[in-house]
Amino acid sequence: MAKVVLQSSDNISFPVDVEIAKMSLTIKTMLDDLGVGEEGHDEVIPLPNVRGDVLQRVIDWATHHKVS
Repeated sequence: MAKVVLQSSDNISFPVDVEIAKMSLTIKTMLDDLGVGEEGHDEVIPLPNVRGDVLQRVIDWATHHKVS
């Protein structure tokens, strides 16, 4: 599965599956604007307005609610 690396405002990096990252509408819009598709992305995607603890909760929620 393709991955992207999301980086929080406090410089914590989160490698995450593209499918899971796109469950957040905000992140999906950002990835779509950057042209990141299902193949993933090699560069770190900065999220300057999101703290690491909040981003971790978003990733945990999306992972838990992922439709197989």
